Amino acid sequence: MSLFDRPQLMPPRWLHQMADREVALGGSVVFNCSAAGQPPPTVSWTFSSAGRPPAALRGSADGRLSVGADGSLSLPTVAETDGGEYGCSADNGVGEPLRRAARLSVTVPARFQQRQRAVSVVSGTALRLTCAPSGDRPLQLSWYRRGHLLVTPAEPGGSPVTPAGGEALVTAADEDGTVQVTTTTDGSSQLTLTAARRDDGGTYTCVARNGHGEDSTTWHVTVTERPEPPSDLRLASVTSRSVLVAWSPGYDGNSAVTHYLVQCAAEPPAGRVWQLGVNETVSARQRSALVAGLQPSASYRLRVFAVNRHGSSGPSGALRPPPQSLVHGRITGYTVTYVRLADQLTLTRSVRRPELVLLLKHLRPNTAYSVTVSACNRAGQGPASSAVTATTEEGVPEVAPRQLTCRAVSPSSVGVSWSPLTHGEAGGRVTEYRVTWRRTALRPEDPVHVQEEGSTGNQLVLTGLAPFTNYTALVAACTAAGCGPDSAPVSCLTHIDVPGPPADIKLVSLSPTSMLVSWLPPREPRGPILRYLVYQRKQATNKERRFESSAEQRLMMELRDLDHYQSYEVWVAAVTQAGRGAPSRALLYRPNTNIAARIASLSRLVLAEQARPLLVQCLAVGWPAARPVWSADRPLSQLGAAVRENGSLFISEVSSRHAGNWTCSVANVYGRDAMTVRVLVQRPARAAAPAVLGVGRHWVRLGWSLLDTGAAPLFALHVRYGERSGRERRLSVYHLRPEVTVDQLSCGTEYVLSVAAENRLGTGPFSETVHIATEGGKPGPLPADALSANASCILVRLHDWPAECSVRRFEARLRPAGGGARWRREGPFPADLDVAELCGLLPATVYQLVVSAHSAAGTTESTARLATHASDGATISPLLPPEKSVDVESPLLGHPHVIALICSSVVCAVCLVICLTVLVRRR
Repeated sequence: MSLFDRPQLMPPRWLHQMADREVALGGSVVFNCSAAGQPPPTVSWTFSSAGRPPAALRGSADGRLSVGADGSLSLPTVAETDGGEYGCSADNGVGEPLRRAARLSVTVPARFQQRQRAVSVVSGTALRLTCAPSGDRPLQLSWYRRGHLLVTPAEPGGSPVTPAGGEALVTAADEDGTVQVTTTTDGSSQLTLTAARRDDGGTYTCVARNGHGEDSTTWHVTVTERPEPPSDLRLASVTSRSVLVAWSPGYDGNSAVTHYLVQCAAEPPAGRVWQLGVNETVSARQRSALVAGLQPSASYRLRVFAVNRHGSSGPSGALRPPPQSLVHGRITGYTVTYVRLADQLTLTRSVRRPELVLLLKHLRPNTAYSVTVSACNRAGQGPASSAVTATTEEGVPEVAPRQLTCRAVSPSSVGVSWSPLTHGEAGGRVTEYRVTWRRTALRPEDPVHVQEEGSTGNQLVLTGLAPFTNYTALVAACTAAGCGPDSAPVSCLTHIDVPGPPADIKLVSLSPTSMLVSWLPPREPRGPILRYLVYQRKQATNKERRFESSAEQRLMMELRDLDHYQSYEVWVAAVTQAGRGAPSRALLYRPNTNIAARIASLSRLVLAEQARPLLVQCLAVGWPAARPVWSADRPLSQLGAAVRENGSLFISEVSSRHAGNWTCSVANVYGRDAMTVRVLVQRPARAAAPAVLGVGRHWVRLGWSLLDTGAAPLFALHVRYGERSGRERRLSVYHLRPEVTVDQLSCGTEYVLSVAAENRLGTGPFSETVHIATEGGKPGPLPADALSANASCILVRLHDWPAECSVRRFEARLRPAGGGARWRREGPFPADLDVAELCGLLPATVYQLVVSAHSAAGTTESTARLATHASDGATISPLLPPEKSVDVESPLLGHPHVIALICSSVVCAVCLVICLTVLVRRR
């Protein structure tokens, strides 16, 4: 090599000069600090911040910071501590090193470290909730109680008050001043319950907003207090020296009952106060207690207290016996009459002595009934007692709220409303309507958080949402017994907002006087993109030009008529109906006579649907022209991929083997470039067989998981279930919790269940089935004392039939014992029938009886032999049935004892004749 062939030494010069940047927390930023020279200069970086001297920067192993081959510094996920001054220097040993600095400002949106928490407060005491968000000041703080905005009494219906000045000021209070909100200028706020009451329980939400975003945190407040007294005090059994007293628990004050106190005292004379005799402590798990050591034929009073950690309840109503002077003979039983007050439906039940308790079944929840009791003796039924009105406990609502609607309120909030349930539908007093909502994710990396909030009204404003994002919401009514079924889901879109910055931008040279700028859409479009604005600024004159590109065009634009050897700064911004969004990072460009091979397309994520074709473009520029070359982890021929004439990658039918990184590269004599796309193959999700987490008589709780997410966000879970030979049913679940309860099942029945998951590509296949039986078995045998008879009827007390699962119907058949008579069938009888009367029978006749009870768990048959009474009321034994009836008019001749007597007399007479004949012959 001659001296003239050696490369000429040149000091470093800037190709791209960086500028100050402002980036949101969690965003990405790239500082370009490219330099040229001979030999090529080495680029190094330093970082300094307030109170921190400059320190050298190098790429980190975790990828949080990287330095590219061209000297660019990348921070893919900006942290709050990344704000400061970044210094870049280029040095090749020729001349003075180049140095330049730029400042990175990190904007921090309002945010909370903890979004959900549970607190409890004792009734009558104060509770303080402190809302202290982080984020750039100024912060605007708003409080919501059970979804409703707290405002000052002076501004009904107004907006939240923003603190001003240096003093803390009360910004909200309710009418009686029990709830106060104090906000200070340091960006914190405190809500105070001065004297908590039972109805102060529920959700309290603090929403923080600043110019960069909003966030919320929610407290679930529980007010605890002393319990209410037990109710429905009753005697389950009575002996000469003891009683078994039972009760129903009252409201526990949101604090578990630790034990019950049962007090018993002798009935005092008129005008005397209660004098304690027995004071029993009973476990909280018990609902009855045996009070022993009593005196026969004595009158006592009974009462019960509930105790929790806050103290004792008041006493229950006391039980008192009826006066003995009004009994008038031996009590044989009782008749209980109960009336449903809503529609005056009247029903009766009978109770045999000595039972003193009757469980009334098949009643409506949260419904008032009037109950009276009449005593019966051999003379008949006595007068009814005074009526007692009782209301059944609340039940879980059996229907979902209807007419659920959703409307956008702002870019960060939507309003949800529904029709409240009627009293009959609710099964109790609706304590709140539980609204569940989640974001409808479109990309695999989009977070999906299922959130819940309660409302005591029929509407709720959901806050802290993302702009132009689809949210799915559903609502369920809740009583003290639990929450009912979810409504059908409804979806709505938040309002449009200004878009975020384009995700990336790239500049490539086309000629000495033109360049091509390309970009990617914003990661947060926040609305339909109407157009893109491309800005070009000449550094020498600071003259700025703006170009527009419609959203329908390709995401690139050619910039022409550039001055040779002049530097230009270029950036891009997106526009929605709400306005222009934040700009992309700015790139510095200087035209060059040598047109190096470059790829205008940017590295990106490509979503491909399984079994569909895929086309990925790779636009290459440069002179001499270079043909793009595609590569993957295997040869393209093995993957069934082809490269078209224009350099695009084409796959006719995408499958899971095509997932991964695909690289397009070009090269010519002036340079080389590469672009990588990550292909994510989306397909329907596949669910694993459900796991059984719990079983009841009418419900099954299932846990579910996915074998394959399908690389797409999940929308819903579908449960398919049914009896072995019954109709198939389906349940769709949209709240996507890890477990789901399938209810309204039949007791003691085997079910077949499977699940399937739905994502944006549709519903995947159903999983393997699981077989499970709900709790409960067939009805037990009919008690012997449930049968009785008179001269013409047999009475079957169906109400006494023990059954774990509700009996659906009863049937009976009977015939005279012996003789092979045909069966006579009776029924079917309804499940709520108290006594079945089988009449039209012969007196003094033994009958074979078969009674069957049918439930969902199976059928049980009970057999018995029962004799009707004689016409004069006399009873006969059913143990020795007649073989044949001799004379219906003379039942005595057909009696087995009479037949035996006649036969023995005949035998004796024959023996006597034989003996006499023998004696006569011997003489």
